[in-house]
Amino acid sequence: PEVVESLNARLHIIGSGDSDWLKGFASEKVNVLGQVSDLKEHYQHAHITLIPLFMGSGTRVKAIEAGSFGRSFISTALGVEGLPFVAGADYIQAETKEDWIRALNSLSYEQASEKGNHIFSTAEKYFEKKSLAKRFLQLISKLS
Repeated sequence: PEVVESLNARLHIIGSGDSDWLKGFASEKVNVLGQVSDLKEHYQHAHITLIPLFMGSGTRVKAIEAGSFGRSFISTALGVEGLPFVAGADYIQAETKEDWIRALNSLSYEQASEKGNHIFSTAEKYFEKKSLAKRFLQLISKLS
Protein backbone atom coordinates (compact mmCIF):
# COMPACT_ATOMS: atom_id res chain seq x y z
CA PRO A 1 0.00 0.00 0.00
CA GLU A 2 2.87 2.44 0.71
CA VAL A 3 3.96 2.14 -2.90
CA VAL A 4 0.68 1.72 -4.75
CA GLU A 5 -0.76 4.96 -3.33
CA SER A 6 2.06 7.03 -4.81
CA LEU A 7 2.64 4.91 -7.91
CA ASN A 8 2.61 6.96 -11.11
CA ALA A 9 2.64 3.81 -13.20
CA ARG A 10 1.05 0.38 -13.44
CA LEU A 11 2.54 -2.72 -11.91
CA HIS A 12 2.08 -5.92 -13.94
CA ILE A 13 2.85 -9.07 -11.97
CA ILE A 14 3.88 -11.93 -14.23
CA GLY A 15 5.11 -15.37 -13.24
CA SER A 16 4.40 -19.07 -13.32
CA GLY A 17 4.11 -19.53 -9.55
CA ASP A 18 0.93 -19.61 -7.49
CA SER A 19 -0.36 -16.05 -7.72
CA ASP A 20 -3.72 -16.60 -6.01
CA TRP A 21 -2.52 -14.79 -2.89
CA LEU A 22 -1.68 -11.72 -4.99
CA LYS A 23 -5.17 -11.32 -6.43
CA GLY A 24 -6.21 -9.42 -3.30
CA PHE A 25 -3.74 -6.70 -4.31
CA ALA A 26 -5.16 -6.29 -7.82
CA SER A 27 -6.41 -2.78 -8.54
CA GLU A 28 -6.44 -0.15 -11.24
CA LYS A 29 -2.68 0.22 -10.72
CA VAL A 30 -1.80 -3.44 -10.01
CA ASN A 31 -2.49 -6.09 -12.66
CA VAL A 32 -1.87 -9.73 -11.68
CA LEU A 33 -1.36 -11.62 -14.95
CA GLY A 34 0.24 -14.87 -13.77
CA GLN A 35 1.90 -16.90 -16.53
CA VAL A 36 1.97 -15.34 -20.01
CA SER A 37 2.80 -16.97 -23.34
CA ASP A 38 5.29 -14.32 -24.53
CA LEU A 39 7.31 -11.98 -22.34
CA LYS A 40 8.71 -9.86 -25.18
CA GLU A 41 5.68 -7.56 -25.38
CA HIS A 42 5.69 -7.04 -21.62
CA TYR A 43 9.40 -6.19 -21.54
CA GLN A 44 8.90 -3.73 -24.41
CA HIS A 45 6.36 -1.81 -22.33
CA ALA A 46 8.19 -2.08 -18.99
CA HIS A 47 10.45 0.61 -17.61
CA ILE A 48 11.88 -1.56 -14.85
CA THR A 49 11.37 -5.07 -13.53
CA LEU A 50 11.31 -6.48 -10.02
CA ILE A 51 13.23 -9.55 -8.87
CA PRO A 52 12.25 -10.13 -5.23
CA LEU A 53 14.26 -13.34 -4.78
CA PHE A 54 14.83 -14.22 -1.12
CA MET A 55 15.69 -17.93 -1.42
CA GLY A 56 16.70 -20.43 -4.03
CA SER A 57 19.62 -21.36 -6.22
CA GLY A 58 20.40 -21.81 -9.87
CA THR A 59 20.74 -19.47 -12.81
CA ARG A 60 19.35 -16.00 -12.35
CA VAL A 61 17.45 -16.06 -15.63
CA LYS A 62 15.14 -13.12 -14.86
CA ALA A 63 18.09 -10.76 -14.33
CA ILE A 64 19.77 -11.89 -17.57
CA GLU A 65 16.45 -11.70 -19.41
CA ALA A 66 15.70 -8.17 -18.18
CA GLY A 67 19.21 -7.02 -19.10
CA SER A 68 18.93 -8.49 -22.59
CA PHE A 69 15.82 -6.35 -23.12
CA GLY A 70 17.61 -3.28 -21.78
CA ARG A 71 15.46 -3.18 -18.67
CA SER A 72 17.00 -2.58 -15.31
CA PHE A 73 15.48 -4.01 -12.16
CA ILE A 74 15.17 -3.79 -8.44
CA SER A 75 16.51 -6.98 -6.87
CA THR A 76 17.92 -8.59 -3.80
CA ALA A 77 21.60 -9.57 -3.90
CA LEU A 78 20.46 -13.18 -4.21
CA GLY A 79 18.54 -12.29 -7.39
CA VAL A 80 21.81 -11.47 -9.18
CA GLU A 81 24.15 -13.84 -7.39
CA GLY A 82 26.91 -15.01 -9.72
CA LEU A 83 26.11 -12.44 -12.41
CA PRO A 84 28.28 -9.51 -13.53
CA PHE A 85 25.62 -6.87 -12.78
CA VAL A 86 26.62 -4.08 -10.39
CA ALA A 87 24.25 -2.58 -7.83
CA GLY A 88 23.84 1.15 -8.44
CA ALA A 89 25.07 1.06 -12.03
CA ASP A 90 23.03 -1.79 -13.52
CA TYR A 91 20.25 -2.25 -11.00
CA ILE A 92 18.91 -1.12 -7.63
CA GLN A 93 19.56 -3.45 -4.73
CA ALA A 94 16.83 -3.81 -2.08
CA GLU A 95 16.90 -6.27 0.80
CA THR A 96 14.33 -5.08 3.32
CA LYS A 97 10.71 -3.99 3.00
CA GLU A 98 11.87 -0.42 3.62
CA ASP A 99 14.52 -0.71 0.85
CA TRP A 100 11.88 -1.89 -1.63
CA ILE A 101 9.44 0.88 -0.69
CA ARG A 102 12.16 3.54 -0.94
CA ALA A 103 13.42 2.20 -4.29
CA LEU A 104 9.97 2.06 -5.83
CA ASN A 105 8.88 5.44 -4.50
CA SER A 106 12.04 7.30 -5.52
CA LEU A 107 12.75 5.78 -8.94
CA SER A 108 12.35 8.13 -11.90
CA TYR A 109 11.85 7.25 -15.54
CA GLU A 110 15.24 8.82 -16.31
CA GLN A 111 17.01 6.64 -13.72
CA ALA A 112 15.28 3.50 -15.03
CA SER A 113 16.26 4.38 -18.60
CA GLU A 114 19.88 5.14 -17.69
CA LYS A 115 20.28 1.88 -15.76
CA GLY A 116 18.52 0.00 -18.57
CA ASN A 117 21.02 1.29 -21.12
CA HIS A 118 23.92 0.39 -18.84
CA ILE A 119 22.66 -3.11 -18.06
CA PHE A 120 22.02 -3.80 -21.75
CA SER A 121 25.70 -3.14 -22.47
CA THR A 122 26.72 -5.42 -19.60
CA ALA A 123 24.31 -8.17 -20.68
CA GLU A 124 25.45 -7.95 -24.30
CA LYS A 125 29.10 -8.18 -23.26
CA TYR A 126 28.57 -11.29 -21.16
CA PHE A 127 25.53 -13.09 -22.57
CA GLU A 128 25.26 -12.30 -26.30
CA LYS A 129 25.88 -15.48 -28.36
CA LYS A 130 29.04 -14.29 -30.12
CA SER A 131 30.53 -12.97 -26.87
CA LEU A 132 29.79 -16.27 -25.14
CA ALA A 133 31.34 -18.26 -27.99
CA LYS A 134 34.46 -16.07 -27.98
CA ARG A 135 34.92 -16.43 -24.23
CA PHE A 136 34.34 -20.19 -24.47
CA LEU A 137 37.02 -20.54 -27.16
CA GLN A 138 39.44 -18.47 -25.09
CA LEU A 139 38.88 -20.77 -22.10
CA ILE A 140 39.27 -23.89 -24.24
CA SER A 141 42.56 -22.61 -25.71
CA LYS A 142 43.96 -22.19 -22.19
CA LEU A 143 43.33 -25.89 -21.49
CA SER A 144 45.48 -27.07 -24.42
